[in-house]
Amino acid sequence: MKPSEIRQAVIDYISSKADDGVLASEIGRTLNVNRHTLAKHLDILNGQDILIYRKVGMAKLWFINRAPFSSVLDTDKTDSVLSTIFQEVVNKTHNFLFVVDKGYNIIYMNKAAKERFGNHTGQVCYKALLGTNSPCKKFCVVNEFLKTNKEGRQEHTTTVAGKSYKVTGFTIKNPDGSLSAVEIANDITREKELEEELKEIRKILNKK
Repeated sequence: MKPSEIRQAVIDYISSKADDGVLASEIGRTLNVNRHTLAKHLDILNGQDILIYRKVGMAKLWFINRAPFSSVLDTDKTDSVLSTIFQEVVNKTHNFLFVVDKGYNIIYMNKAAKERFGNHTGQVCYKALLGTNSPCKKFCVVNEFLKTNKEGRQEHTTTVAGKSYKVTGFTIKNPDGSLSAVEIANDITREKELEEELKEIRKILNKK
């Protein structure tokens, strides 16, 4: 196989194992690739942020990288000015940013989101944020886009713990080509309150 074919075969094989992870020895046996060649390609895919690994004793358990912001949020990559700038923007915005996978798991929250809602990374979004046992009925970016494997964008409003939010939900591609959902929420509670106050004022004026 050509180098590009080997790397694609590695990605496809690890993807077929869902999120269980795969040892390099298993990949090598299945794809009939020798240890040194496989190690080289695994390092390349890791460097491209397509694969990540977790150490299990002396071995490495390989996974598809499902974190779409990993490459730009990795502060260890000191040669990347863009990484630092992007991280500053994401963490200093007052809007609340969430990244969710197809299983409704929160895989990323920015600083503002953690401060407002608590750190729920790794938890099911609707249980952690809404306290419900099922996804949002009004609109769910996961159901609308990820479950049907299509890209898209949509805006809606929602209420959480007595506060109103305007939410923009859209999809982004991960390093392996799969999709994740991004939701950016803006607190519009005061705007809603002002709208209600204006309605009351108009009612009073219309009675006169």
